[in-house]
Amino acid sequence: MIYDELKQYASKNVLRMHMPGHKGKIPPGYYMGFDPSLDITEITGFDNLHEASGIIKKSMEDASRLWHSRKSFYITGGSTCGILSGIRALTNRGDTVLCTRGCHMSVLHAIELCGLKVHFIMPDFIEEHGIISSVSPENVKKAISEFPDASLIIITSPTYEGIISDMESICSLAHENGIAVLADEAHGAHLDHFGVFKGGSVRAMADITVQSLHKTLPCPTQCAIIHVCGNLIDMERLSHQISVFETSSPSYLFLAAMDKFVHSDMENEFQAWGKSIDSFYSHINLKKLNISGNFLESDKTVFKYDKSKIFISTKAADISGFELFDILRDEYNIELEAAQHCGALAMTGLWDSENDLLRLADALEKIDNSVLFEEKKSLSFPFSKSEIVFDIESALAKDRKIVNAKKSAGKICGEYIWAYPPGIPILIPGELITPETADYISRKNTKLHSTFLHDQDEIAVL
Repeated sequence: MIYDELKQYASKNVLRMHMPGHKGKIPPGYYMGFDPSLDITEITGFDNLHEASGIIKKSMEDASRLWHSRKSFYITGGSTCGILSGIRALTNRGDTVLCTRGCHMSVLHAIELCGLKVHFIMPDFIEEHGIISSVSPENVKKAISEFPDASLIIITSPTYEGIISDMESICSLAHENGIAVLADEAHGAHLDHFGVFKGGSVRAMADITVQSLHKTLPCPTQCAIIHVCGNLIDMERLSHQISVFETSSPSYLFLAAMDKFVHSDMENEFQAWGKSIDSFYSHINLKKLNISGNFLESDKTVFKYDKSKIFISTKAADISGFELFDILRDEYNIELEAAQHCGALAMTGLWDSENDLLRLADALEKIDNSVLFEEKKSLSFPFSKSEIVFDIESALAKDRKIVNAKKSAGKICGEYIWAYPPGIPILIPGELITPETADYISRKNTKLHSTFLHDQDEIAVL
């Protein structure tokens, strides 16, 4: 294992005349607890991530067996690096791609960099709670019939809130038409391990599946992996694109952490994780607040959902998701993942105990007892089927001006406007701004980011 080799090297009295600059001699506490003696570069015996032939190659082969892929590549630059590499490897400049609306910013950045034409597949929407639902195979089939020259379909599954699409059917539809599929599965690296969480895209035979190992598995931030299945990907081209977007100095600490997970038998931990979540759902009793495990069960637009993500809806309560987020942090010392107008998201992890989740349940019950009923209109992302006037690359090359967001309806957007987290674009360069979108981005209780430096109530238009 990579970790064992690093420990053995660190135990030797080696005069390190190589990077990194600390040489493993950092004083105790300087690096906040991590062991700098394990932080090395590509020295003899430690392989090279970009031309793996030794311990890294073996570890990635073991990862491929664990996930049942054709081949797997470790990534130390996060899923963003994987998505940029995968889209570049599966397309040629000027290609048409089909992409689910609600994708991550990195997908749009890849489309921009590769000079691609994008047409959006609209996911279903759970309007009552303000969250994106599954992408239906029917909508994918319709998109393929409208744009038969598409070379790639990009699907985000699971969504940030844990909603899974029928990737097996989507991949079959695409492959029948000679179209490759890239699955942004950044939030689903834990799927299909030991039968606890199901619905992963590797088993569904997506040509490329990109996962963030740090989001739900015990790996540091930036640890990610690319899985390849099927025969529609040129492996050498993918390997080259990874080397283009990946740092030439990958962290051995990250590689060791990924290797550690691959070689750890975590069946008991996964089973315990699932039981802790089940205990949470069976214990909690809410009247005004609602949780995704309850309302997603009966929603016909949802193919599957990941029970490890707990979306707490405030749709029927007199508080917003932002207020719930603040109450849990300030009064109960519980920090959630994210908030929006009609809800907040709690993410569970591999080592969350039953007591941890029951602590969350008890806090939510106390809050539920203190708030009032108030049915309110959702302020959800306005994903209308808007016209794409210019491709992203062309739009960003044009002159732009700054206008008040309230007066932007009918104009063409000249920048990205996105919500972070989770990094989903509300508007992209070259897209026609609808009245609904102009109203949404001009509201004071939305938390949005933009490409250029200007006031939040302003937007760049062409």
